[in-house]
Amino acid sequence: GCFVAAPWISLWSPESNKKLRLLHGHTATVWGLAILRDNRTLISASGDRTLRLWDITTGTERFRIDARREAVGRCGP
Repeated sequence: GCFVAAPWISLWSPESNKKLRLLHGHTATVWGLAILRDNRTLISASGDRTLRLWDITTGTERFRIDARREAVGRCGP
């Protein structure tokens, strides 16, 4: 696999190995990702000091949490 530090998230299909969509919204490198148990929601952590919840099927941002003091680097255990 390959990792590129970027302010966007690329979603890929494991079956076809094709890019499904890009999630734009962060303004600094995305450092952490986690998929919630509903398998429809992705949470991302970024150096822009935000956590964002995304709808995987539509690519829309559902919610944003501003950390304000420090960059956010993890969103899972």
